[in-house]
Amino acid sequence: MQLAVGFGTGFAVILIVGCQQDEIRSYTVPKQELRMLAAVVPHGDRTWYFKLTGPVQEIGEHKEEFRRFVESSRFNDSPDQPLTWTSIPEGWQREHETKLRYATFRLGASGHSLELTVIPLDKESGTLLDNINRWRKQLGLPPATEADLAKLVEDTKVGDATAKLVDFTGTPSAGGERTPPFAKGREIGGGMARAAGSNPFKFQKPDGWKESSLAMMSVATFRVVDGERSAEITISPLAGQAGGLIANVSRWRSQIGLDNASDDQINKDVRNITVAGMPAHYVELVGPESAGTKRQSILGVVLERGTTTWFIKMKGDWQLVAKEKPNFDAFIQSMKFDPATGASDG
Repeated sequence: MQLAVGFGTGFAVILIVGCQQDEIRSYTVPKQELRMLAAVVPHGDRTWYFKLTGPVQEIGEHKEEFRRFVESSRFNDSPDQPLTWTSIPEGWQREHETKLRYATFRLGASGHSLELTVIPLDKESGTLLDNINRWRKQLGLPPATEADLAKLVEDTKVGDATAKLVDFTGTPSAGGERTPPFAKGREIGGGMARAAGSNPFKFQKPDGWKESSLAMMSVATFRVVDGERSAEITISPLAGQAGGLIANVSRWRSQIGLDNASDDQINKDVRNITVAGMPAHYVELVGPESAGTKRQSILGVVLERGTTTWFIKMKGDWQLVAKEKPNFDAFIQSMKFDPATGASDG
């Protein structure tokens, strides 16, 4: 099956049936309505942000779990673990922390379908209204006013703190912002912003890869499952250099529990390839064995094209990623940017 993906009113998809290249039909996948559950918990000199976003029905199935999880939070004086939980729902799987995220949990089908993040920021992360309006913008909703907060926000206790809970449903616009919490209006995390504009492309999807709900910042997401093992494949366009090659490989290393590496070591781990006739960088990372977390791997490709950097990544169970590596490599080599459908190198 070959897909031509474009931004705008949705995804324009071209299907090739079997191996008959002339049997082409097209359809448009409508924009997906999403639901967001979020909590803002001020404590000491930090504010903690809990967020869970995904398809409306799936998020609804986890609403009570989300609330109980937030309410089970407990703050303490430990510098290494300032926040713990007395109740983590069955089936939730905690991933390795990153520099920005204090905690990430996977939940849903096979424990991997949805992503819940916990992010601590200082007092410069903006007012409650600032963050609510940022989230509403992400979902294509109109801004709220101070007078609206009483209707939009529900209070609940988290130890000796008070959490502000919100529940929004909307339809994100193409190219809409999906960023971490702001600090006085600027983005935290190296300027990682979703690229604007239209960059259609085509690719050959391997057998066994299933289209999935869009992951954060991605324009196409696939999943592959083998028994209890699973992996996720994403295609994500970000503006400019999106922090640079070193910063992004370092981020990927932290996602699977690898220690920090020097710039020289990262450059040694990265090899140069060609994707769609353009130079790109390829890295293969295997995480360590770790108690309480499953060993994971990442295959990642970074491609700079015009004013956009494209990230193509497979992340999941290390044995399944190794098994799927030939499919991932073939997928990468099948990618073609199509000027006829509006792609631009500028």
